[in-house]
Amino acid sequence: MKIISWNINALRKHEKAFRNVMQQEQPDVFCLQEIRTREDQMEFRVEGYKAYLNPADLSQYYGTGVYIRNGVHPLSITFDPPVDGHDYEGRIEAVEFERFFLVNSYWPFSSTKEFLQWRLEWNSLFNAFIQKLQQRKPVIICGDTNMVRGSS
Repeated sequence: MKIISWNINALRKHEKAFRNVMQQEQPDVFCLQEIRTREDQMEFRVEGYKAYLNPADLSQYYGTGVYIRNGVHPLSITFDPPVDGHDYEGRIEAVEFERFFLVNSYWPFSSTKEFLQWRLEWNSLFNAFIQKLQQRKPVIICGDTNMVRGSS
C-alpha cells in the first residue's frame, strides 16, 4: 500500500500541485494536514478517490483530510476522538484497515507557555488514543507534529 502525507497548508490554494502529485504518484492513501476548508467549500473532486475531510470548526484553520483510492476499503474512520473538555479542531483521522490503523494528525504548535501546557495535555491524550488502537492492531502515524525549536 502506498501512503503519502503532506501538510498542504490550504488545499484549495494548492489544488494544482495536489492534483499533480496525485497523478504522478497515484497513492492508495493520501493524508493531508492543514486543509483549511470544508467539503462544501471544495470546487473540485479527485477522480478515482473518495475524500474524507475533517475540517476545524473555523475552516480557515487546521483540518485534516484523507483521500482513499477507489477499491481500497477502510473498515472505519474516526474523526477527532471525543475527550471531555477538548476540541481537536479537525486534527486527527484514524483510518482502520484490515491489518493496521493509519492515523493522520496535525499537532498543535506550542508558541507560548500557556499553549505549551495545552499541547502537553494534548500529547498525553493523543498517546492514550494511540495506545488503545495498538491493543487491537499496529498503528502507523503520519502528519505534521509541529516539532519546531522555539527561539530564545
